Amino acid sequence: MIGYLFAFSGMVIVGFQLIINKVLRKYGAVKTLVMSSIVSILGYLLTAFSRTVDQLFLSMGVITLAEIFFVVPSQLWITMNSPSSRKGAYQGYYSAVRNGGHSVAAWMGSTTLGIFVFNPVYAWLIIVGCAVAYGLGYVVQQKLSEKRG
Repeated sequence: MIGYLFAFSGMVIVGFQLIINKVLRKYGAVKTLVMSSIVSILGYLLTAFSRTVDQLFLSMGVITLAEIFFVVPSQLWITMNSPSSRKGAYQGYYSAVRNGGHSVAAWMGSTTLGIFVFNPVYAWLIIVGCAVAYGLGYVVQQKLSEKRG
């Protein structure tokens, strides 16, 4: 089953590249990053409430779209905002943090699901709450840096 989900994810990535490119051009990198967070939350909430294979495939498609919306603009943003002499280092730091985040997310998900085995919805609410808190923190940090600079 997992193999089918990953194959489906790959097909979604290839199938929606043109649409994603048009969205990026229309809304820009920063708005697309915010939009990807919202779509991710929706996808993971759909996963939490999936009861059939079809619903699981739908949630995987939504999560994959969010990932596509996130990867390209985040790399563009890093490239455009890093000093020219440090572009490689900034991209390296980004990759390290992103990969670390995937590990932490997997750990957090499996741990909270283990704790709330009686009702996994609580685990999803904690995870989504952390994602929303991080997103709000990012917005606040951006507003503070705009005031300073």
